[in-house]
Amino acid sequence: MKALLKLEFRRFWNNKLVFVSLGIGCLLSLLQFFMIVYPNHGAILQKVYPVSLFAVWMGGEGYSVYGALYYMAAPLLIALPYNGSLKEDMKQGYLKNILVREQKFKYFLSKYIVCLCSALLAILPLVLNFTLAGMICPGLIPQPNPSLFPVFSYGLWADLFYVHPYVYVLLYLLLDFFFWGLMSTLSLLASFFTEYAATAKLIPFLLQLLLHGAHILFPTTAASPSMFLRPSQPMVVSSGILLLEISGLILCAVVYFVLGMKEELYA
Repeated sequence: MKALLKLEFRRFWNNKLVFVSLGIGCLLSLLQFFMIVYPNHGAILQKVYPVSLFAVWMGGEGYSVYGALYYMAAPLLIALPYNGSLKEDMKQGYLKNILVREQKFKYFLSKYIVCLCSALLAILPLVLNFTLAGMICPGLIPQPNPSLFPVFSYGLWADLFYVHPYVYVLLYLLLDFFFWGLMSTLSLLASFFTEYAATAKLIPFLLQLLLHGAHILFPTTAASPSMFLRPSQPMVVSSGILLLEISGLILCAVVYFVLGMKEELYA
């Protein structure tokens, strides 16, 4: 298992599309920083009350096109480098060869772990943006004023946001990593039903679009990950919807492992 994981992570990091995804994500992160955050750099010198870090970094503000585009595109950026690898292994005969030496479950588990961890590609640009914003804007403790900070008092972890904002940001990044990782693994399940690796890569993004469409039709559901995964919470997060979607993604993981153990699907 350890050797398989090492091999799959090497395949992941050796893929040039990793740097394409990171480059696009960091570009959006830098654009948001220079267009939204940096104009506030002279507030203290101008004797103007400074804007808090927690209100202007890409995850903390809910009004710029850069943040909206980033959170919408994140599932696609995560999927580009690695998510078609299972389908490619099936078509090229690599899967048959590897299963001669390794147990099927270990192979499919290693694929799942790497695909889950690929969500790091969407977290790193957010960390970059938060770090850069912290160099410009002070980390003022948020105040429950909707004109200054977007998180409502009844929002997800709102009490934590107004008392320990750094912990709030960390928890939200972990939530984003976990949810985006689960979404990314849908490509593995899709590989059993599609003929093309590119199609499998698109599945997480297509799900994002579907859920965003549901959000537009039924705004009160806040069903779109591009909305509830933003720490600024443009729509108040429904814990029920969040748990329902996570449960659905975990169920898809179970189906993936069940199908993976059926040799006739890829023999």
